[in-house]
Amino acid sequence: MTGANYEKALQFRTLLKSNRELLQQKNSANPASLLELIKSDYEKVLLALTEVRGRNVPALLQSFFEGHDGLLQLLLPAVNLQKLFHVGLEIYEPMDLVVDGFEHWSCRFEQLLGVEIQVLRSLRFPASAAFQKRVRASAEIMRIWMGVEGQELMLELFDIHRPAPQLPSRLPGQFSVLDLRKRLVAPDLAPDHDQILQRYFGGDSIWHYAIAVQERQTVTMLQVAFEQLASQNSSFRLAYPACVYNPHDGSYHTKIINQNKRLELEFVNQCHVR
Repeated sequence: MTGANYEKALQFRTLLKSNRELLQQKNSANPASLLELIKSDYEKVLLALTEVRGRNVPALLQSFFEGHDGLLQLLLPAVNLQKLFHVGLEIYEPMDLVVDGFEHWSCRFEQLLGVEIQVLRSLRFPASAAFQKRVRASAEIMRIWMGVEGQELMLELFDIHRPAPQLPSRLPGQFSVLDLRKRLVAPDLAPDHDQILQRYFGGDSIWHYAIAVQERQTVTMLQVAFEQLASQNSSFRLAYPACVYNPHDGSYHTKIINQNKRLELEFVNQCHVR
């Protein structure tokens, strides 16, 4: 083992020791279970990147609010239709391990897939009080901006201090290097993409698509419109009783859930990023 590798291994063992209590809470106190969580996290990350890169925002809105043309007429001029602002997902390993390992894994993916992937920047901050109340646990967020083939994509990773769920059974050959590369660089999402998403994210209660809104007051207006929709149609419900402001990242947002489609949309105005 080289000096650099030894130093890295020592650092990793120190991180495991310092996060022992949280790892036990997440049912991943032994190396084998932790490795499975890490593999699952990074497969989810790659799938989420394909979503940010390839998901069509107007089509997403049309599907989510199908049959509610008046609301769509309000929404479409008010939001960024060019691309998703981010995709949010729960990670199952502690955030300290993500911070330590993400650049290593992005380099590893770049080597394996032959696709340019790099970490551009990140922002780590506490989840809002409203979110922690929703999940009934303390939680931390890391926004991470990644360059994929020259395109900047952003993910929002949630470390929620609760037991990790039962991971989906692994399908032999499902995520070969060739398959991952094809999904990540393809101009359109694969025909089976939604089925794969359901297998990985069907149990993720906070998986969501975030769409940028230019004006803060528009977020408030949408909250009122969503409240009216939810009161008239039980298929929809709001994630929070009021708009949420998180001073740690300057975001102001509302979230609505389509329970029939098991899908959550966030409409967010970004005031600043420190």
